[in-house]
Amino acid sequence: EGRAIELIENREKSNIGKLKYEIILGETPENIKDTAFLKHIKEVGFIHTKIETDKFKSINKIFIEKYISDDYAFACAPVYRDILIFKKKGEIIGIAKICFSCQQNIIIGTKANTINFGHNGDYGKLRRILYH
Repeated sequence: EGRAIELIENREKSNIGKLKYEIILGETPENIKDTAFLKHIKEVGFIHTKIETDKFKSINKIFIEKYISDDYAFACAPVYRDILIFKKKGEIIGIAKICFSCQQNIIIGTKANTINFGHNGDYGKLRRILYH
């Protein structure tokens, strides 16, 4: 929580502070063409990590359209500390911002219904793939 307050307080102090706030707490990027933020991603504090190709199949099983009858919501404000950039033939085709703490996301670049992403333990599965 303290980190989020710091981001809010620093958003007006510099361009990087503003960008950091918009990426981590806000709606940046707003669409699949909005990739200018990637030029400054390291300055903002993100670490670029390439995901090994042997993990793609497991990740693809998580990022599928789901139909769930019972939905749930969290009352916390998401802090998007993880951003996945999906590429095909060198072109960005999707972006997923993930908050593992409160299990919320912003997924852009797909026509699929992503409202049910996270059900069936998706966040735990994705975290294990990325960090183990």
